[in-house]
Amino acid sequence: MKKTNSTNAKVKKSARSEGKSKSARKKLDALEKKKIIASLTLMDDLFMQVVLEEQACTEYILQTILDKSSLKLKEQRLQKRLPNLHGRALVLDCLCTDEKGLLYNIEVQNSSAGAIPKRARYHAALMDTHTLKKGEKFSKLPESYVILIIQMEKDLKFDTSLLA
Repeated sequence: MKKTNSTNAKVKKSARSEGKSKSARKKLDALEKKKIIASLTLMDDLFMQVVLEEQACTEYILQTILDKSSLKLKEQRLQKRLPNLHGRALVLDCLCTDEKGLLYNIEVQNSSAGAIPKRARYHAALMDTHTLKKGEKFSKLPESYVILIIQMEKDLKFDTSLLA
């Protein structure tokens, strides 16, 4: 009996120390997670994807950027792939359609490198290509917006005349 009791005591002690160890790991994991979360900004792709999952957040971003408080989204798709048999395909961060049928592509980029007007033009072209069905008239193409949200470097001078 004593042997059994001492074995049980060791098992219980081991389980308690294991429980303390798990608790310490959870606290460490929680601290690590808090540090990671504290370092995130909306410019981080993963964080922005989580924000854009909420249609209300996407609407708010578009309403603010376009100064259209009445804008309401009908549909949105994250990481929408637009294949291209004749060239470069795209994966759009967020592709939305509002209640009026207008299209919006929201792209988030940490660096201004490559964020040129021709990139927005290419996005718009592929969006148009994937919008019309075979035989549809060009007049059916909806109005569309490509919105590049870019983290600008301090010393960068962006030529706004390119936006016209």
